Amino acid sequence: MTLPDDELLVLIYDLLYRLGAKATHTGFFYTARATLLSLRSPDLLMQTTKSLYPEVAMHYNTSWQCVERCIRYTLSTIWDDHPYCFQRVTDYYSTTRPTPTEFIALLVQTISLCQ
Repeated sequence: MTLPDDELLVLIYDLLYRLGAKATHTGFFYTARATLLSLRSPDLLMQTTKSLYPEVAMHYNTSWQCVERCIRYTLSTIWDDHPYCFQRVTDYYSTTRPTPTEFIALLVQTISLCQ
């Protein structure tokens, strides 16, 4: 059974809050939208700059470069401020920060396990 988009967004927002992201940053919502789209179509993760980021950018009326930069900033903030929380919640035990695409894939995996 698949959850409606609004219920999935609540789960995604909750996950981002638990990781330490703040809704005062634009990247919070770009990350949530990218995660939602990737949950619906996992193949978008294979072409983030050609498909995923432009789709998020179209939704928010901005550029895909802005989307990528804001998602990278959100990831950076979470990683720098709460690395152990990030590792515990996502099961990502590495000393190097994931790429934005890996970050979204980890969020998708974490949400998928919660459903």
